[in-house]
Amino acid sequence: MIRYLVRLLMRLEELSLLLLCLLMLLGGGYGLYDSYLVYRQANDDSILKLRPDRQQELPEKELQGRVTGWLTLEGTGIDYPVMQGKDNFEYLNKNPYGEYALSGSVFLDAGNSPDYADEYSLLYGHHMEQGLMFGDLDRYREEEFFRQHHTGTLLVEGEERNITLMAVLDVLATEERIFSPASTTKEAVCEIIQENAIHCLTEEWDVEGKQLIAFSTCRKTDSIERTVVIGLFD
Repeated sequence: MIRYLVRLLMRLEELSLLLLCLLMLLGGGYGLYDSYLVYRQANDDSILKLRPDRQQELPEKELQGRVTGWLTLEGTGIDYPVMQGKDNFEYLNKNPYGEYALSGSVFLDAGNSPDYADEYSLLYGHHMEQGLMFGDLDRYREEEFFRQHHTGTLLVEGEERNITLMAVLDVLATEERIFSPASTTKEAVCEIIQENAIHCLTEEWDVEGKQLIAFSTCRKTDSIERTVVIGLFD
């Protein structure tokens, strides 16, 4: 009887270990599949077919929601429509087609004017691996790359506007001079650039009569640190 109970317990232990291994395998497989879906959404090339040329208006009938422009940064994979939600949460996990997507969209701060008439405009994008979404902003942290690739364009209402990137910096998400575009000033933005710039193409900024535009992404997962790239906007 005792031998029988011992064998039974050993058998149950083996079955428990087998079940645990199967659960771990299934969990790992689901994690890989989930990651695949996230990056497939972020790397959806189908959206590029909607990229307008200089003569066309933005295809708002095909993209869902408020499309404010189309951003391209030279030397990077950043080539996306720019959305704007009713608040800064709407497009965190929604793609430009209006569908749920963990990779979200590139979007303009809800406090900014959608026609980019403000002195300072701020755009956000998730920090994704493989340079997707705003993951390629990390490349500007390398000084040589930054000095060789500091131009871009933003197509707004059929007009191509030029961007000249001037500085890259690390700031906290609580920094109001950067993350309150509706109430900050160009002078305040230039002030924090002087304080926090990792690289800056010039020591003195001539912002008289010019607009500023900034691009922000998370520095690390679960961190309030942000990498911000700022430029002049024609």
